[in-house]
Amino acid sequence: MDCRFPPLRQWLWAILWGTLFTALFFVVLLGSGNCFSLYRILYRITIGAAVWIWFYLFFLLSHRTRVILATASLLFLFLVKPVNFLPASLAERGALDELRSLQATVETHRKNNPQQGYPLALPKMPAQETGALYKIEYQAHSSQPEGPADRFLLQLTPRQCDCGLVRSFAAAEDGKIHVSISQSVPFPASKADPVFH
Repeated sequence: MDCRFPPLRQWLWAILWGTLFTALFFVVLLGSGNCFSLYRILYRITIGAAVWIWFYLFFLLSHRTRVILATASLLFLFLVKPVNFLPASLAERGALDELRSLQATVETHRKNNPQQGYPLALPKMPAQETGALYKIEYQAHSSQPEGPADRFLLQLTPRQCDCGLVRSFAAAEDGKIHVSISQSVPFPASKADPVFH
């Protein structure tokens, strides 16, 4: 059995072509209108590393082994459920954590300032990552003239993307998280939307 390693030149070409095809993969992926850009940076780096390793091995191996690698990869993709690029997993998890944190901050402000009620502006700035992925809107008002602000609405709406179903979230004085689902174009959630569980 021939176990010779590929020459150094082949390793270098595999690195070059693997990098170029990985870059092309990301250009196509980000430009295809899905919400991949809503995922956290660590997730995107992990996907990028896996794709680069696949292309690197593809260009490093012999022709026969490339056919085996490509066939095995296609079978794997066929047998495994398609990847869901909705922002419902990693990106949403961080956004929901941030929304709950902001909601708790607003409630704490109301308890510490009963004469004012809910703050007229968010007491703390949202996380930079959340602000980059979601449009954040906050408003507070009073149901009684001259009374303290006893109502608020905090909305997280994904930035524009054409990726099928899109989920937006809102927190209000009822202590619940509400969710709205739209097709392709996000629109803000409100208290009239269903409660997110």
